[in-house]
Amino acid sequence: MKHLRQVALIAGIVLASTGQVIAGQTISKSFQGITAVELDFVSGAAIIHGGKGTQVTLELTFSYDQDCFKPRIEQRGDHLILEEDFHGYSCSGHSTWHLTVPADLNVEFSSASGNLDLTGVNGEFELSSASGDLTLTDSKGEFEI
Repeated sequence: MKHLRQVALIAGIVLASTGQVIAGQTISKSFQGITAVELDFVSGAAIIHGGKGTQVTLELTFSYDQDCFKPRIEQRGDHLILEEDFHGYSCSGHSTWHLTVPADLNVEFSSASGNLDLTGVNGEFELSSASGDLTLTDSKGEFEI
């Protein structure tokens, strides 16, 4: 038992010295009156599901160190702006942006390597990702990909 505690302590010290964040962080917010969402990411994944209500709910989970990563979440009128802001070049971790939105909503998504999973949303869509996957399910409207 003593040996197991020593191993756990050594592993904790090694992880702490590398600056890695083991436990993720979560930000949860709600918004009213949103007709469009703009997502501008570097590597984050977005999961957007159309719902029955008029409220937009966001749950962002990330494992980046806060010195390296700062999420930007801003409501401008009826637009919700979501962005990833990185400080430095060697940030390791991940982020996942879960949104439940009204079924009728316009979506603009841009990412270098993040994935988009869009389900049950109708509207105008402008979607781009250099190397991420764009998955659309049960969604209707005008698409620019």
